Parts: sequence; C-alpha cells; structure tokens
Amino acid sequence: MGRKYSANGRNGLVRFVPMSLVVWAVLLPLMVLGIEDPQQQLKRTIRDVERGDSATALPVLENLLQQFRTAGDLPHEGETLVTLADAYARQGEIFVPMAVARYGEAVTVFQKAATPGTTRGLNAEAAMRFKAQVTLAKLGDLHLKLGK
Repeated sequence: MGRKYSANGRNGLVRFVPMSLVVWAVLLPLMVLGIEDPQQQLKRTIRDVERGDSATALPVLENLLQQFRTAGDLPHEGETLVTLADAYARQGEIFVPMAVARYGEAVTVFQKAATPGTTRGLNAEAAMRFKAQVTLAKLGDLHLKLGK
C-alpha cells in the first residue's frame, strides 16, 4: 500500500489547507465583530462625543463603564463617567440631572484613585487629583450654563 500524499502532515480535509488560511478563518470573524480593547474603544468613543455623536455613544459608554468597573480600573472608569456626563449634557436639558450624577460619580472615582497605592504610574496620584478638579470645573460650568 502506498502512502497518501499530505502537504502538511495532517489527515482529512485539512491536509491541503495552509495554516495561515486556518488562522485567518478564525480571526476574521472576530475582527469583523469589532472585538477590541476597551481602552481603545473608549478613546474612539470620546472622539465621537467630541464630534457631536453623543446619542450613539451612550450605550457604548454604559457598556464600557461596566467593563471597567468589573476590572477595577479606576482611571478608565472615571474617564468613562466624565465622557458619559459630557454626552448626557449634550443631549439637552432633560438629561442634565443624569450628567450631574455622572460628574459626581467621576469625582468620587478620581478621588478614590488618587489615594496612595491604588493607581500605578509616574505621578498617577497627582493626575487623578487633577482630573477630579477638572471634573468639578465641568460640573460648575454645567451649572453656570443652566443659570443655577
């Protein structure tokens, strides 16, 4: 009996399929579905809100907020809360209470992240305190715009 030809040493239908095609067949659906790093998705969504596309960004931001809370990532949780508050503030006067609540949550998260030992990095504690102050300024600006 002769030996059957196999280009890659495998049996069955996959014996003639190059491994690179198998890898692409697995990775392509993941890329099409838009599975990406939450931090990159947050950066992209912040740009969307800044461009004025806040209505479509709201559900994405709520989802990211849950992911960062689950991971215990305080700096990114705070950034998400600030962006959510910005998006709610741009939706109109009816959403202002939600924006105020999100700004308040963000200040609390940034203050918690500013405690020693919770955030790693060069000057991370000072950066978190600064972000808390900027968030308070945004909250004050929102109240000023409303005439309160």
